Amino acid sequence: MTALAPVHRALWLTPLTVGLAACRMSAPPPPIQVPIPSSAAEAATGFDDRSNGTADDSTHQADQNTFDEVEEVADGLGPLYNAQSCRECHQNPTSGGASQITELRVGHFGPDGQFRNADIPIARGHVVIAGRTLVNDRAICPNATFPDSEIQERVPDTETIRTTRASLNLLGDGLVEAVADETLIEIARAQRRTTGGTIRGQALYVPILEAPGMTRVGRFGWKDQHASLLSFSADAYLNEMGITSRLFPDEVTTLCNTAAEPNNTTGADGLADIDRFARFLRATKAPARDTVLAATPAAGRNCSKRSAAPPVTSAPWSRLPPGRCSTAAEIPSRPRWAKGHSTPSAISCCTTSARATGSSWRCRSTMGPPSTRSCGGSFRSTVSAAPATRYGRPRCGGCACARG
Repeated sequence: MTALAPVHRALWLTPLTVGLAACRMSAPPPPIQVPIPSSAAEAATGFDDRSNGTADDSTHQADQNTFDEVEEVADGLGPLYNAQSCRECHQNPTSGGASQITELRVGHFGPDGQFRNADIPIARGHVVIAGRTLVNDRAICPNATFPDSEIQERVPDTETIRTTRASLNLLGDGLVEAVADETLIEIARAQRRTTGGTIRGQALYVPILEAPGMTRVGRFGWKDQHASLLSFSADAYLNEMGITSRLFPDEVTTLCNTAAEPNNTTGADGLADIDRFARFLRATKAPARDTVLAATPAAGRNCSKRSAAPPVTSAPWSRLPPGRCSTAAEIPSRPRWAKGHSTPSAISCCTTSARATGSSWRCRSTMGPPSTRSCGGSFRSTVSAAPATRYGRPRCGGCACARG
């Protein structure tokens, strides 16, 4: 999740399928042909807050309540955090969607010219938060218990690489979790073949936190740093809300902290909040098509219509992470439409032909509700003293990709 590392689009969860759209900087490549089992059925879609079938509706609603729950200091909120609930950053148009909320990522170049994580001083310079790029917007101190403690993170001038990251849509992410590694790798290879190497997806093998020793192609998070929704949920619980769990038991800082560790533990049903988050996301429906927009002349004329992504089917349950099972399902291919109207056919996973460095590009999701502010998800990025610039490149009147 470093600021200038290669970027690629994450995918989504549930026992269904998802289509990957190839990102382009010039002419669209030929469509990628992916065989679809005859038993595959179209994935459930909609914004009705109902389950896609992997859980009953009452269980899904209870899990959504946990997703929407507001955390307090007594629950373990902080000491450093960005939000008090998952819903605070993922709610448009309903729980699990995207939002206008961004987080700040910073870093700097080392003497060798390579990217280095940030060093953020807190407590009036007496403590340094190191080893990560995230800068939390909020803190629980000073407060009544610690009136003289000041731990708010502030970016020093030495951190010259800075970028904001928009909150991603999570609806339908179960589809992505259920896609086999081999499918993603073949799509990347096909991108290279069909574009002469100009565009090629990057498959990164990352650890599955709940299954020590196991790795899988990453697909969640801005840098595809997680391969399961449970790992992803635990990461977000710590870094966005400061809540520790069995997968992330250590606080970023212990200053002002009074809650027992880990903050969240299993309940009488044997589940912790992170388990409920993951189950909720796995049961969400994929965003529905905008059939009204698709029927307009503008949609038919849009040049990106030629880039319809093929459907991708889910893998057999035996090839998924522990605790996941899947049925064959797929989301049919669909074009990208005009700026501000991203469609839910796929999430792009691609880079330019440059090395996996700051010149790699992450493509905007075409799976999710419309976004009116985001250009590639990264609103703006700055490097050193250069003026703030949008890294999104215009394409058919819109922005296709973002670097950083």
